[in-house]
Amino acid sequence: MSKSRDFSLALFIGARYASTRRGNGFVSFLSLFSGLGITLGVAVLIIVMSVMNGFESELHTRILGMVTHVTVKKSPDQNAHIENWEALTQKLGAMPEVLAVAPVVKMQGMLSSRGAVGGVELNGILPDKEKGVSVFPDHMVRGEVEHLQYNENGLIVGATLAQKLALNMGDKVTFVYPQATEKGAGVIPRFKQFEVSGIFSVGSEYDQLFVATHIDTAGQFLNQPGLVSGIRLKLDDLYRAPLVKREIQQMLGKHYVVEDWSVTHGNFFRAVSLEKSMMGFLLLLIVAIAAFNIVSSLVMLVSDKTVDIAILRTLGASDRVIVQVFIIQGMIVGLIGALFGTAIGVVVSQNLAQWVKVLENNFHIDFFDAYFLSYLPTQVEWLDVIVISISAILMALLATLYPARKAAEIEPIEAFHYD
Repeated sequence: MSKSRDFSLALFIGARYASTRRGNGFVSFLSLFSGLGITLGVAVLIIVMSVMNGFESELHTRILGMVTHVTVKKSPDQNAHIENWEALTQKLGAMPEVLAVAPVVKMQGMLSSRGAVGGVELNGILPDKEKGVSVFPDHMVRGEVEHLQYNENGLIVGATLAQKLALNMGDKVTFVYPQATEKGAGVIPRFKQFEVSGIFSVGSEYDQLFVATHIDTAGQFLNQPGLVSGIRLKLDDLYRAPLVKREIQQMLGKHYVVEDWSVTHGNFFRAVSLEKSMMGFLLLLIVAIAAFNIVSSLVMLVSDKTVDIAILRTLGASDRVIVQVFIIQGMIVGLIGALFGTAIGVVVSQNLAQWVKVLENNFHIDFFDAYFLSYLPTQVEWLDVIVISISAILMALLATLYPARKAAEIEPIEAFHYD
């Protein structure tokens, strides 16, 4: 027989074995159990990976939205004051990879109100430039960033810090800054009273650590009017930050220090990525276990169909046909399980956030009260879906090879003799 006729015959018999309910009921149960296992494993893997993708996306938005992609500062052996910063920002802003540029003055200190104290990083900003490099102006709960233009003592604080210090709009709060003496022999605490003119919430650690005032106010507080200690850049592709950093460093020379987010926060996001990969690998083992249940069902089917195999062999069926029969039957189980699992996983992933919200509203439960997110983020990555589905099908294929080979080794004379 030709190869095409061989395959047609194998496809017909394999499909018939997969669909028939006659014969050994336990074998049918094992086949059904294997298919359901693959369906459940694929669906769970897609759902979990979609949730992990959603959390990773939210972390990038909320944390990297507050973290500068690239920061330019003076070298430690140079004056911290960046002179002629307007010209430098124009030069950096002209780079094709740069979307926005903004100056900043940073100070580490403490914020005190009514006996409560919290460690903060005070950022002197230009309100009209800040929106280009940071997301917090878009997450104002009360007040506006532009109010800093009209209030020289205005201060914007995060929602978590405001709750910790019991701060409301218009409240007075004291910033304590430990300034080093001229000879570097010690520190002298400096105090400045601010007025809360805005509260933001981005849902991350910056809600407790980040506070902002006008850049002129920060400079005057340090007795250095016009002070700019750093220039922050937002890129069109944050993953190109290391390359852009090297390009800027070569352009500006040794008198400047250029940093990027991959140095300051790279380990955290690498840890998140590693956790996602390990979670996917462990859940893929569930799919593998379900797929290799096909081995059990096919081995028992081979035993149950020994006489049928012997008859096929006496009628001239080759080893290739026998192998293809059982590979096709196992692949039918794997394909159906993978397709149903993919469909269920995608549908659940795309609607999971709404379903969780309905449960919270109906049962008055807040599942995410202890977390920085108030909802369950999901993001279906179609590449993940394709990889998971193909992996499940390939594992089902591998699971068919041993039983199919054992079926091809059956000798007709022995089969009829033992029957």
